[in-house]
Amino acid sequence: TPETAPEPPTPPVAICVAWAELSAESADRMAARLTAAGFKYVRSRKDTPTSWWVRTPSQGNRTQAESRVRELRELGITDTFIVQEGGPSQFAVSLGLFRTEKAAQQLLAQLRAKGAHDASVEARLTTTYRIEANLPSDRIAGVEGRRSQVGGQRTTCTP
Repeated sequence: TPETAPEPPTPPVAICVAWAELSAESADRMAARLTAAGFKYVRSRKDTPTSWWVRTPSQGNRTQAESRVRELRELGITDTFIVQEGGPSQFAVSLGLFRTEKAAQQLLAQLRAKGAHDASVEARLTTTYRIEANLPSDRIAGVEGRRSQVGGQRTTCTP
């Protein structure tokens, strides 16, 4: 019988893999690993409300914020806090932080009934990232890295 050459091994089929709910740092690391390994990927961002904040807008400076707190006290609103941290909300007057939007809206209705017409509800967002890539199944662990914690966040892509 004539000898036949062995069949070359079939390369692993590329599958679409997704890593979801990643922090910005984890997404950056995964993107760098995929790029270094020669794989293309798609990165997307998701902002999810995790709490709702009832507040007045920034009052511009500390003196104006203190003045607004006095006005709110005259309306019978005593649970207040002046935001100190820099940024667009510095010198806003915080009136409450809630796990549900419904609870925040209930307080807002009460505050407006007392005359605090500048109060509003703002969703506090948590940002996570998702990375999708097509790669052979035997390359996934190498791309994730040995000490990586993203393996638990890996799924197959869904259309």
